[in-house]
Amino acid sequence: MKKLFLYGCGERCRILLDNIDNTEYKVLGVLDSDSQKWGKIIYGIEVFNPEILIKQKDVYVCVTFYSSLVNEPLWDVLKEKYGIDYNYQLTFHDLLIKSSESIFNGIYFDRFCEKRIFMDATWGLGLGGVESWIKDSVGYFENAGIDISLLTSKTENDIFFDNIVDFSYENSMVFSKEYISKGIDFIKGNMPCTIIFSRTNELLLAAYIIKNIYPDMINIIMVVHGSSDGMIRDVLSYRHGIDKYICVSKSIKENIISKGINSHKVYYMTVPIKQDLNKKRTYLYDVKNPIKIGYAGRIEIFEKRADIMLKLIQTLEHIKIPYEMNIAGRGSYYNNINDYILHNCLQDHIHMLGLISRENIPEFWINQDIAINVSDNEGRPISNMEAMLYGAVPVVTETMGILDDVRNGENGIIVPINDYKTMAEKIVYLSENRDVLKSMSQKASSEIKSKISMDKYISLWKSILYD
Repeated sequence: MKKLFLYGCGERCRILLDNIDNTEYKVLGVLDSDSQKWGKIIYGIEVFNPEILIKQKDVYVCVTFYSSLVNEPLWDVLKEKYGIDYNYQLTFHDLLIKSSESIFNGIYFDRFCEKRIFMDATWGLGLGGVESWIKDSVGYFENAGIDISLLTSKTENDIFFDNIVDFSYENSMVFSKEYISKGIDFIKGNMPCTIIFSRTNELLLAAYIIKNIYPDMINIIMVVHGSSDGMIRDVLSYRHGIDKYICVSKSIKENIISKGINSHKVYYMTVPIKQDLNKKRTYLYDVKNPIKIGYAGRIEIFEKRADIMLKLIQTLEHIKIPYEMNIAGRGSYYNNINDYILHNCLQDHIHMLGLISRENIPEFWINQDIAINVSDNEGRPISNMEAMLYGAVPVVTETMGILDDVRNGENGIIVPINDYKTMAEKIVYLSENRDVLKSMSQKASSEIKSKISMDKYISLWKSILYD
């Protein structure tokens, strides 16, 4: 048996402890940085100070945290401080796969269906770049005559597709035996099939298990939307079951290939964006006119760094330039920003718009001079491409996917991650140099127009799905 410590005693740790007996690993203990948890017992396993690793040899460590903000730095700590080689570091999904395979190794089916194509959205379709990509792609497929079914809840709003299969989980990412079994039963009833995934979830695990038993009965396509090390590690945990990878940015494709995935299995794809040709931009050269700054997306600290956006607002208020900021979206940090606006009586020039429909996106961006993105991790944000298409100049942080479209100083401005002060300075510069703003705006729009060929998008997908 291989000796194992689990790092983090949250829900994911409990999921693994519930199934770990079916693997080749023996859990020696649970590690946690919170001293108040040391000595407690979880499922018969004691919680220890991580310093115990100093005395251990030839042990594996699984980081169970969901947040890449936590687990990515921790992997380096395990290596540098405790001498745990990366080959001895496991992801949550590494162990989850191992613990599930033996449970469901007796899977039989006795009927064949006509081969179907499914797009996975079993967690629900809210506001977000991934969700927008799924909805747009399914619509494009239907228009192109590709027979595809969307897996999601039929209670979802704003869904107008012909083929919706009512399949969802009440609480996604639980990874219970019940949830995995539900996925296995669904796939068994629809084999042979192709499933397009955008998340490492219960249905992917079910597909992976079946793939190992009936490799010719299911094709698994993984769309990689994020560039964080944590997301890449999770995706690669399923490498032996995934037939093809779709990467939304060149940097993600290069990263996947560098991890040992055959380049013939990895594709780079630019998402087409429907353009409203009736929308025309008006340029205002007078610097006395407020510079209009727009943001559209989730208002969260995790990845989206809404806390940095608040600091940007505070900095702009200190500089006292004439500006108007329009913030579209919802999230857990929405009230923090809104309360600050109300408390400081800023609502005359900073507007919290809440959720806006996909149909109103062109109208939103055509009325913004600048599009900001303060994220510390992005695959290739659709909102940034939409903003550029309608001439909003991107002033954005240096995340991987951004570099596919933004050329610093030509069609936008790139600043270091977390550097809200420099971002404020660049906004001031564009406000005071409206001729530069116009030039960047026109170049930004041209950049995206050259990349959004629907014909190329559909042709590539057909080659992936049918070849």
